[in-house]
Amino acid sequence: MKYILLIIFIILYLCFNKKEGFSPIHKSNVRFDDNIIDDFYVDIYYDIYDINLNNLIAKNIIKIIKNNNTNILCIGSKSGHMLELLSKVNVTGLENNDSFINKSKKIYNHKVIKGNYNNINLFNNNFTLIVIPLFVIHLYKDLDYFFKIMYKWVKYNGYISITYLSNWDDYDVLLNDNPSFNANYNIEINEYVGGIILKEKITNKSGKIKRKNIWSYNNITLENLKYNSSLKDFKFIENVNIKGNINICTLQKI
Repeated sequence: MKYILLIIFIILYLCFNKKEGFSPIHKSNVRFDDNIIDDFYVDIYYDIYDINLNNLIAKNIIKIIKNNNTNILCIGSKSGHMLELLSKVNVTGLENNDSFINKSKKIYNHKVIKGNYNNINLFNNNFTLIVIPLFVIHLYKDLDYFFKIMYKWVKYNGYISITYLSNWDDYDVLLNDNPSFNANYNIEINEYVGGIILKEKITNKSGKIKRKNIWSYNNITLENLKYNSSLKDFKFIENVNIKGNINICTLQKI
């Protein structure tokens, strides 16, 4: 039901959104979810979002690493910055987007596998630690299936580190205060039952719209993570607030 409401919401938004100051947007400049990430977006991604948040997240993850034999999988490794921060141990990126993969190889050249995050057969008890960076968990529609995948991929007594947003009220904490690209970036967030619609508008200095991105994310709570993970034999270890509404939940396979 919520997905029907989401589709209706997006259609109404595109048809009737005529806020003052908004020029009409050509449909080729409007992108949704999987079609958003291209070379243009990847090049400005860490101008939009604060890359220093990765440093805070990695600092917490490093506390979980027991020894140099730790084998880490980072799901949604993007342009490879998180892989670089964790590169003192064996780390592998899993990324489904070619533009991010190419950027990662160009900058860091860590091991990155292209694959679907929902393909349960990609790995089998390969990793002692699986890292879920910011936003990734909010893309999963089915937490039960997500933890079924995690149970197959992580080793016995291994860990999962999940970064999530406890709410969407303080979104500015995620953004880069000093972007270097010659454009303006604005966001609008609308909540519906079970999730949110996040709209990014990127314009040049004259106000001409370069891109309108529409993301659909699921709301995730600590209670969701603890309950759904317990059904797949994961034990809750801790929840740490990193900054503002950014949290890391650590779970262990038992």
